[in-house]
Amino acid sequence: QEVAVFYGAASSESGATQEDEVSTLLRWRASEGVQKRNLVRCRGGEAELHVNYELKGSLGSGAFATVRHAVDRVTGFPRAIKTVRTGQHEGLEQEIEWERMLAEVEALMELTHPNIVRLHEYYRDDDALYLVEEFCSGGTLANRLTERGGRMDADEAALLLRQMLRGVVCCHAHGLTHRDLKPDNFVIASKDPAAALKLIDFGLTLNDTWSHVPSKYAHMAGTLEYCAPETFPSVDSQGQAKRPHYGQSCDVWSLGAIFYQLLVGEPLINLDGKRSSSAEFARMVMSVKDGKERTIVDDAATSIRSAKFISARLNVARRRAPEDACDLLEAMLTQDPAARVTAVKALQHRFLADRPLTHSQLGPVKMRIDMPEADDSGDMPHAAYALPRVVHRFSSATGSGPSASPIDEELIRKLRRFARAPALHRLAVLVEASMVGPQDDEAIKKQVLAFRMHDRGGLGVLTADDIADALRGQGLE
Repeated sequence: QEVAVFYGAASSESGATQEDEVSTLLRWRASEGVQKRNLVRCRGGEAELHVNYELKGSLGSGAFATVRHAVDRVTGFPRAIKTVRTGQHEGLEQEIEWERMLAEVEALMELTHPNIVRLHEYYRDDDALYLVEEFCSGGTLANRLTERGGRMDADEAALLLRQMLRGVVCCHAHGLTHRDLKPDNFVIASKDPAAALKLIDFGLTLNDTWSHVPSKYAHMAGTLEYCAPETFPSVDSQGQAKRPHYGQSCDVWSLGAIFYQLLVGEPLINLDGKRSSSAEFARMVMSVKDGKERTIVDDAATSIRSAKFISARLNVARRRAPEDACDLLEAMLTQDPAARVTAVKALQHRFLADRPLTHSQLGPVKMRIDMPEADDSGDMPHAAYALPRVVHRFSSATGSGPSASPIDEELIRKLRRFARAPALHRLAVLVEASMVGPQDDEAIKKQVLAFRMHDRGGLGVLTADDIADALRGQGLE
C-alpha cells in the first residue's frame, strides 16, 4: 500500500503478440498516473461526518485544534479527525483564517510520504474544518522521549532524525515550509518498534509558490524552544517591527533543536518550564508589533542569536554525544540561515549515512546516499530532490541475505499483473491503497520496511531503477 512505483511503458519483447503490444500501450506512464490530490475530496459538512464516522474519545488538543479517534462506519478503519474552528485567532478576519486552515488541506493533498501523516478526506461547515487523517497509535515523539528518560542513544537518535529529515525533504521538495517542527508534531504510526515516525500539523505551513501571504499570517509560527534566530520578532533602526524571515532553513534549525534534545536530554534553550505554544508565540509577535514587549520572547531571542550561547550548548553536547553527531548538530544550528546545512545535505551526513538502520526482521543495513552537487549559489536544484541514490548493504553476519528483502521475483510478478490489469481495476487498487495505511495490515509490514530501505533519498517513491538496484543487491538480474 505504501509503495508507489512509477510505471513506464516498456518495450515489447520480441515475439510479443498483438494483445501484449496493446497491453503495453495501455500501461500508465508516470505522467499519466493518478495524483494523490485527486483521491482527496470534501465529503460535506458535520452532518455527513457523523453519518460516515463513529466518533470516539479525544486524542488531544492544541492551540487551534482538537483531535478525536473515530472509526469509519463502512470499512471499520480507525481514523483521527482533526477539528479546526474559526474565531480562534485574535485580530484575523475570517477570510484569512480560512486561508490558513485550508493551507493545511492543500499541503497534505500534495504530500504522499511514509514519514508524513496521510489525509484521507475532509469536511467543512461555515465555521469549522474537519480533517480525516490516518490514525497513529504509537504516541508522539515527546512521549517516546519521556519513556526513554528524556534522552536517547546515538543510534536511536539517528534512526529518528533520518525519518524526520526525510519527511521535511519531501515538504521542501514541494515548496513547503512547515514552520512548527517540535517533538509534539511527530507521531509514531503504531506500537510496533519498527513503526514509522510521521510529521503532523501543517496548520502553519507556508508555500513558496503562493503569490500573496497575509502579513499577519506570516508572523504566526513557532514554538520558542525550536524557533530559528531569523524567525524571532525584531525592530529596525527606526524602531519599526521587522517581518521575520521564514525560509526552509528555519525547519532545519528546528530539527537541530529536536536533535539536540534527543542527544543531550534537555532543550536547546531553557525557558524555566514555561513552554510557549504556537498560539502564545503568535500573540507575543503581535504584541511586539504593536510596540509591546514580552520578556520570554526577548530572553529566547537573545539566547538563540548569541554565538557564545550556541557554542556553549554545543560544548555540552560534545560531552554527551559522538563527534559525528555533534558535527551534524553544529551544521544544523548555524545561526546564518544562508550558511545552514539543508535538509538534503543533512541526510548525506556521515552520522546518518554510516549508522545502520536496524530491525530484527531485516538485520542491520547500512545506508549510503549519493546526491547531486549544489549549484554555485549553494542551493540544490529543484529537480535534484528526485535524483538522490540510496544504496543499502545487507549484513551477512546476522544471517540477513537475499531472503530478508521482499523485493524479489514475486514482487516483479505482482507489478506485471498490475500493469496488465484493466485501467478501472488499477484505479480501484490505487483508491484502496490510499485508504489503507501500512499499520492497518500486519501482512505487509515486511514490504513497508523494505520500501523504506530502498527509497531514494526518502521521497516516498520507488522508481524502476530503485527496484532494479534492490534486485541486483539480492544477486538477481
